[in-house]
Amino acid sequence: MTPAPSAHLLRLLRLAVAGLTCLAFSALAQNHPPPKEATWVAKDFRFHTGQSCLKCASTT
Repeated sequence: MTPAPSAHLLRLLRLAVAGLTCLAFSALAQNHPPPKEATWVAKDFRFHTGQSCLKCASTT
């Protein structure tokens, strides 16, 4: 005996809500450090096109 389509959809909806709730709580639990800006100097760096980059700024 198979369940009615509405019961199947309700079960699928409950599973989706439970999964999204777990995902939201795991995202809140992560503790990342704040981003830091820095300047990195690569001496004599050249791209394959021949252009050079004296200083490269980055945010990590």
